[in-house]
Amino acid sequence: MTWLLGVRIVIMLLALRRLGADISGVRCRKLPATRLILPLLLLAAALLVANQLVPRAVAMAALFTMDLLFLAACFMLASTLRTAPHLQYQEQRLQHAFERFFPSVVSRVFSVEVTVYAHIVAGFKGFVNPPRPCHASYVNGSKVAMLAIILTLSIVPDAFLLWLLLPHHLWWLALVLDVLEIWSCGWLFGIYGTMIARPHEIGEKQVVFHNGILKRVQVDRTEVAAARALGSVRRRALPRRRGDGSTVLTLGGVPVVEVELRSGRKLFVASDAPQALCDLLLA
Repeated sequence: MTWLLGVRIVIMLLALRRLGADISGVRCRKLPATRLILPLLLLAAALLVANQLVPRAVAMAALFTMDLLFLAACFMLASTLRTAPHLQYQEQRLQHAFERFFPSVVSRVFSVEVTVYAHIVAGFKGFVNPPRPCHASYVNGSKVAMLAIILTLSIVPDAFLLWLLLPHHLWWLALVLDVLEIWSCGWLFGIYGTMIARPHEIGEKQVVFHNGILKRVQVDRTEVAAARALGSVRRRALPRRRGDGSTVLTLGGVPVVEVELRSGRKLFVASDAPQALCDLLLA
């Protein structure tokens, strides 16, 4: 087929372009030499399949095996480099390790996924036995945990309905939807786990407000001009960051504190004990 040949040529040219850019970066010592491994593996497999040097099934199986070994080596390297002293957070240390093999965007995605799934157990434990409310915590009553439980309870009936209602020749669609639902449940519990593991940090000179792994804001303690408790406020009722310079660090269900900085910027921060947080910020 002419169109299929054209697609192969385009993919080959894109792979060569990516490989050329990586080689240039390695020669200029801007990138480590290990960044060439994955593009070379993909290019070799593409050439084998395109030229029919080996059966397609054999080439794909060999590529899959090489990729698994390559990913295993990446994770082993990440586990050895995750203690980088100059990086505070786990996803930063993982990204620092993954960038030896993958582009920055891919490394960021991998590091966030690994960090979120590493906190699934903590999220489930936090739902069963929530931490004691304090000024630094922001998880009691969070809608994230409730949504995770609802999705978890609906996995089995949803899967039954999907396999019952979808035509047999669309079995792959039912499988994809089931996998996405399970992945979403894990993600929600992982996000909730990062919210438990990362409370607000109120220091003598610096203040770091967290919203789990999703967002964090660090400001000088002297920059805080005012703080007031708003109580339970709907997430969509809060101003958007791009509208007036405000930043929202809440996912709903938890009381909100409005923190005004001397620059005029406003932070809307979740807290299980909003008045205690206000008193501490203004002390």
